[in-house]
Amino acid sequence: MYNFKHDIVPELPDLKYLYTENMDEAELKNRFDAVTSSDYCVTAWDNDSLIGMIRSSGDQNYLQVITDFLVHDDYQSQGISSRLIRTYFSLTPDVREYLLVSKSRFQNTYMITWLEHKGFLLRSKEDGMYIFHKKK
Repeated sequence: MYNFKHDIVPELPDLKYLYTENMDEAELKNRFDAVTSSDYCVTAWDNDSLIGMIRSSGDQNYLQVITDFLVHDDYQSQGISSRLIRTYFSLTPDVREYLLVSKSRFQNTYMITWLEHKGFLLRSKEDGMYIFHKKK
């Protein structure tokens, strides 16, 4: 059973476990600073291990920009992404529009179809950057 939380900011070692891509210490620290300054951060935990996260920043009323939405590779296809996004949306009832921005996480057709099923539309994909948009 996984726990989903929105009142805990992950620590640096937690993020290091979650981000499986090669990232040097300076980049990891920059990511940590971005996470701690986010407006919203929903996390998924397997006991003490951070296994998923969605976070955003914005004006908290009209627009939020989701810059991290990921689930650890070992925990894919277990419904964690759906629970993360559902919990996130329940915390942002006043937000009218969302942008989801990613460099490479949503390159495969399955992820794009999944996001469209959740109401996001792919608006742009250039130079490995994907931008999805969702209106309430």
